[in-house]
Amino acid sequence: MTSLTRQYRQIPDGEVWTLEWRDAGERAPWLHFLHATGMNAELYRPLLAPLAGEFNIVASDARGHGMTKLPADPDQLQRWTTYQDDLGALLASYGRSEPWLLAGHSMGATVTLELAARTPGLARAVLMIEPATVPFANAAAFEAERVAGTSGPSHMDAQARRRRRDWPSLAELRAAYHGRGVFKTWGDEWLDAYLAGGTRPNAEGGVSLSCDPLWEAATFRAVSATLEASLHDWHGPMALLFANEGSTVTRADVPVFMARPGRTEAYFEQAGHFLPVEHPDEVAAAIRELAARS
Repeated sequence: MTSLTRQYRQIPDGEVWTLEWRDAGERAPWLHFLHATGMNAELYRPLLAPLAGEFNIVASDARGHGMTKLPADPDQLQRWTTYQDDLGALLASYGRSEPWLLAGHSMGATVTLELAARTPGLARAVLMIEPATVPFANAAAFEAERVAGTSGPSHMDAQARRRRRDWPSLAELRAAYHGRGVFKTWGDEWLDAYLAGGTRPNAEGGVSLSCDPLWEAATFRAVSATLEASLHDWHGPMALLFANEGSTVTRADVPVFMARPGRTEAYFEQAGHFLPVEHPDEVAAAIRELAARS
């Protein structure tokens, strides 16, 4: 029987909160999973726990998310390289000589692949689930506008800024989220997992979102515009999972993801951006398959 440990790990900038299953033995592959913008490691516990007998697993909260204690000033977040640096420091803290199997969802997928591409020997393979990025045809113009300071707020940025941070109680927050917005396809187990990692008690006796909406908005503004180059630089095995409803992956960009040998794709019809929640068995199977061929 495998056990889950929740703990902080120290990196140069502070403490990173992790969920760890480490009972599979040293010969088993080591898997790290990174979450989406505004989410947290706890959300993915129902996906990862069934894999714990086959992998040693670490899932972490990114800067400004969940329980992680790293400086998170929205005005200072300019690029997702900040998240890459944090993840690199976290993985280095384990002192492993063998490469990791790396996986991520949305922001977590993009950050993970870009870190793997810039750090030879870190990863044995990368699983990208609905990676978030700027469509490749628009990336150069987007980056030029960002550098010039002429880019306006995106829909996701504006939506995050309107999000309510503080609530009188967890029950009221849960009732407001249940069956609505991005949570409309989520079962109770998944919503409760998200809330367990995504809220903290506040001074007024209620709860606050652990990912401040202003930090979430800054994360959307800082979205990577360099994923195409990173995909070219990553030479190892990779798998891409994407959906047909509200996907962050445009069909025009899929050939770029698949341009090198050793890459596979899986397209999910009648599914949305939160594939790990909507299709956990299929995502778990993709993790196993990628590990088997790497």
